[in-house]
Amino acid sequence: MKACSYAKRFMESKMTTYQEYVSACLNNTDIVSAANDILPFDNVVKARLHFVSDNSGIKNMGIALMRMDLESDLYSLGVSIEFAETAISEAIDRTEFIVACMTLEQIKTYVSTSDFLNAAVTSFEDAIDKSYYKNTNKD
Repeated sequence: MKACSYAKRFMESKMTTYQEYVSACLNNTDIVSAANDILPFDNVVKARLHFVSDNSGIKNMGIALMRMDLESDLYSLGVSIEFAETAISEAIDRTEFIVACMTLEQIKTYVSTSDFLNAAVTSFEDAIDKSYYKNTNKD
């Protein structure tokens, strides 16, 4: 489907910007302070990079940071994507946690790697597929 391919190409073209954004978020004192203030498994801190409408359907891509432990300051990092509803796709707002039980320093290091980009792209592509192929039976 042409529109699905366009959405994937748009997403892939924004991944360097997204990686830089995630790194900046993890170094933002307000975000880190908010993450430190929540109780383990109680809530998440979210940050999103918004896009001007470009017919890709992607409204924003972001992160979710959840605290896992008080004593050792362990966190989980999720990647999120929000997709607008169109005539040929359904709206989604999906967050998938891709790493768990890491310190913020370990997460910052991980975010700078190609492993992070690959995990985010895989999660986002799956979300895009589910949005566009909601009415098809795939075996």
